[in-house]
Amino acid sequence: MPIYLQLCGYSGVNINFKNPKYMKQLLLIFSVLIATSAMAQKISFSNQIVNSKDENIVAIRDEWKLYLVDCVKAYIKKDTQSLNKYWNNVDIETKNSLIAIFQISDKIPLCFYGEMVTYDITKLDNDFYRIKTLALLADTISKGVAANFTLFAKVKNKEVEFCSYFQKIQPTLKTFSTKYIEYFYPADFGFNNNEAMIADEFYNKLISDFKVEKKEKVTYIVAKDLDSANNLIGFEYSIRSSTSKDAGYYIQRSNMMFSSQIAHKHELVHAVLESKYPNAPRLFHEGIATYLGGTNGQEYEYHAKQLEEIAKSQNDIDFSKFDEWDKNIDDKTNPFYTIGAIIIDYAYKTGGQEKVEALFTSQNEVSVTIENELGIEKGEINTFIKSYLSKLSIKN
Repeated sequence: MPIYLQLCGYSGVNINFKNPKYMKQLLLIFSVLIATSAMAQKISFSNQIVNSKDENIVAIRDEWKLYLVDCVKAYIKKDTQSLNKYWNNVDIETKNSLIAIFQISDKIPLCFYGEMVTYDITKLDNDFYRIKTLALLADTISKGVAANFTLFAKVKNKEVEFCSYFQKIQPTLKTFSTKYIEYFYPADFGFNNNEAMIADEFYNKLISDFKVEKKEKVTYIVAKDLDSANNLIGFEYSIRSSTSKDAGYYIQRSNMMFSSQIAHKHELVHAVLESKYPNAPRLFHEGIATYLGGTNGQEYEYHAKQLEEIAKSQNDIDFSKFDEWDKNIDDKTNPFYTIGAIIIDYAYKTGGQEKVEALFTSQNEVSVTIENELGIEKGEINTFIKSYLSKLSIKN
């Protein structure tokens, strides 16, 4: 069963390795691997860890294995709070305890991806030990790396307690606080306070418009690029990354944003709307994030023009095949995001905020929701989108 971007939750830019098209193909393979191996979890340790005579390393190894097994149980039971017993109080309160297992996806925990290989447990100081683990995408032919990450464990009186990488390095980071956002960044990053205030004002308008009560600030990690931001939470490597300066993503479960931009509006939209409507279709989530916050460094109007160019170059194209467009990224735009933005645009123009939120609250399939709320029948969606693109082009 394809679970592609619903699984990966990529947002704000065409997230990729060096080549967007290659990354897209990889993630399609990735989704199939997870679907076929999710219930066959495998946990491995290096020979050095397996053969260790150090009582603390043995205790950490056994506790880490129990934790990974319980991650699967917690996901099935929809009860991540049951994992709190493994973590320190600070990580529980800040939800940093959820970073590692949900960095790649809010939907599927990392321990489902194939095989978890822990290759290093090393004593540091003050009773802390470093744990380094690979998440492998395994099939019968090969194994690809989904992530390489680090966290810590503290052993005291033979009791093991895990600690997030982010908590451990926070004292080395610079911070800046606004009303709704707590920024963390490396000392050598050129932080701009004015940009942070722009982000805060944008966020404030969003929660006001959508009547969302936010009790906790968004933790916003910003660095020179997304790889560097990921490093600050212990991920030396992750397929959820990009070389693009416009890249960003949001982890709903830990209320954290990552970007090289101080005011990544696309992801700020996700931070508000995903908290209020976590189960709404991705088409609407990515659509409204693109409509209000742009994507890939460009505003909605730019992407609408690019989609119109695609329509002109391919007469037989069908924009109503949402699932197919969710697997396709053009060099200049993400058609799936832009299609969603057009739907949002039309909803705003025909019924304002109330009509837009009706799309998010509907329990029906996407095309049924579009017909019920916007009066566009399933068979007319493609024609409608092409016509709407033409009207936007004339207007602009």
